Amino acid sequence: TLGLRISKGMEVLLVDGDPMPSPEDCESYFLAAALAPQAAHSPIRVTVRSIYRLDAQENLRAYDVVALLNVGALDPAIMDRIDTYVRDGGHLVVSLGDNTVIGDWTARAWRDGKGFLPAPLKEFRGPTDPAAERFARLKPLDLDHPAAASLKRSQTLGTMNIRRFVACDPPTDPSVRIPWTFSVEGLPDGPAVLDRPVGSGRVILVTTALDKEWWDLPLSFDYV
Repeated sequence: TLGLRISKGMEVLLVDGDPMPSPEDCESYFLAAALAPQAAHSPIRVTVRSIYRLDAQENLRAYDVVALLNVGALDPAIMDRIDTYVRDGGHLVVSLGDNTVIGDWTARAWRDGKGFLPAPLKEFRGPTDPAAERFARLKPLDLDHPAAASLKRSQTLGTMNIRRFVACDPPTDPSVRIPWTFSVEGLPDGPAVLDRPVGSGRVILVTTALDKEWWDLPLSFDYV
């Protein structure tokens, strides 16, 4: 006998922290397209919600994955519901950006290691010259992690423009995995992606944006 869990598909909630009048300028645009390029036929059903329309009554349990995209500062009640969602088995993706309030996120979501963030946030890092296209390069670290293994043969990652990211303190939790780092000449490497189990759930932290503002990855096939 073989027991299988049958699902009609995956429900994903994208919380857009930087909604814009033009869809292509929205934080969620590229990720929504990558997850469900043909929405009517995709097994992944994507719901996009502006951060301004997210409230503490949102039924997060209805989603297999929740992604917070360049969200500035969350209401404490919503932050508590997200924490509960993850610990009860939910899956959370957090990507950062220019709206990120570093002190707020560290205080409320890291909480000296008791929160759901994999590591505390430190500072924005980028070139001193605003016109510079390339500040960091993406470097694989944990090649056994699916996020790195799928890109082993990429020909574009080494030449990609990476303009900005948020530096983190090194994680102290041994369960945290770092598939990719950002390498900057003259500075210690900074985690690009951190993966941490929290309770019965999982949190993925991407220390840059998932749109095209801070790097060129969304414009390449490697993004998918």
